[in-house]
Amino acid sequence: MPKIKINLFGEGLEIKKLLIPTHKLSDWKIYADEKRKSLQELLQDPFFFYDFREKDFETLEDIPSIQLNGMFINSKNSLEIWFGRHKVHKCNATALDNTQLLFSIYNINQKIIEIKHKGFYLLKKEKGLLESMEIDVTPNKIYLEDFQFQTLSINHQELLHKISFKGERLPLKKKDTVITYQSGFEIQ
Repeated sequence: MPKIKINLFGEGLEIKKLLIPTHKLSDWKIYADEKRKSLQELLQDPFFFYDFREKDFETLEDIPSIQLNGMFINSKNSLEIWFGRHKVHKCNATALDNTQLLFSIYNINQKIIEIKHKGFYLLKKEKGLLESMEIDVTPNKIYLEDFQFQTLSINHQELLHKISFKGERLPLKKKDTVITYQSGFEIQ
């Protein structure tokens, strides 16, 4: 059975809205005041959970969150589609921008998202192999029309968010990135 493999290379963005329980939030704010730091600074400190002796959460990754991530649609990034063991398509991420074309090449579904809900957010930029996705398929031929690309516009930054083949989302198999920037902010 042949496989479809898609690789996304370049720069990506991940935004997490932390769903901190209210009873924990008040304790953490008191601790942040004692340390004379903001809660955003403490949450990014890798030793915060160890120093605070938090029992429910050992790391930042243990806090429940809503996550959005994707690859920037710019000239530095690229997308590869493999079928079987052959590379059948390679393109620059800017090719996914259908606004400059008379006839669209790719099936693109765009969502516009504004970050305006109250809460704590973490922002992380990564570089490298952002996603490698694989799926087993039954047909012996694939067409570009079979792929659906979902893009997000988050605060005027375009991201490639999801890719599906004939309505079926391709699962993540591998990721190999380096974090180039990380910060946090709060919307009150």
